Amino acid sequence: MYDLFISHSSGDKAQYITPLVQALDTAGVTYWLDEVDWGDGLALKISEGLRKSRFVLLCLSRNFMRSPWAQVEMNAVLSIQSSSGKKRVLPLILDSKAEVLEAYPLIAGLAYQDLAKVSHEQIAKLVSELSRKDSTREEVLTLHVEGKNTGRVYDFSVPSTCTIKYLLHKIRQTQDLREELDTGAFERFRIRWVLVEKRSVQTWNEFPRAHQEEAYLVRCGPEDRPSVSLSDLDRVGDFVNANDSFFLIPVQDTSSRASGDTLPAGTFH
Repeated sequence: MYDLFISHSSGDKAQYITPLVQALDTAGVTYWLDEVDWGDGLALKISEGLRKSRFVLLCLSRNFMRSPWAQVEMNAVLSIQSSSGKKRVLPLILDSKAEVLEAYPLIAGLAYQDLAKVSHEQIAKLVSELSRKDSTREEVLTLHVEGKNTGRVYDFSVPSTCTIKYLLHKIRQTQDLREELDTGAFERFRIRWVLVEKRSVQTWNEFPRAHQEEAYLVRCGPEDRPSVSLSDLDRVGDFVNANDSFFLIPVQDTSSRASGDTLPAGTFH
């Protein structure tokens, strides 16, 4: 787990970012910065960096406003913060303060730092203190999970920083969940279990089957729009609030499906 994901424009690296990371190194702050190897999918690596970092430092500037990828990163992390309710965004204005606040009025409502008034070393110290507090104050979430077919309800308490994979493993240990389904075909079909918040069942039922088979968790997000985890390595706290209630719904594990094989219609409904 990194302390910080640094979202910035490459045009600011020499003047602002390099001195900042030097100060972070001195303060012992770990960070994700441009860790994309040749051939990697940029969007996937950025998503990985966001998942693996406690906070996101938005380095806002005139160059940032002109960078399409910086906009993608900012929108992604603001969405995560909105859906989880947990503070993750740390705005830092590098230059052009008036233009930045005019372009991003939402930032004006957050507590931001202005590099014209604080040093790189002061920023590094603030991040270090925030990260220590976050790592020692691990929130525990209690969730209510009901088997869609059995009707049995179980309560699970897990750290907010644990992965969805860990949560599903813990659920499987408690409930007698099948991992294969005998449909009478030559080969059995493997089952994967999806957590669907009770308020999101109608939305889930409207998903195309292919989308259902890609999901690990579905929850009702801001303005009742679905918040969907597509990786079991996502952190529970980024998608779930305390006392949320979920159905546990089976879908076919497509990773093991042979070409052309399909389940009988209605098998899981």
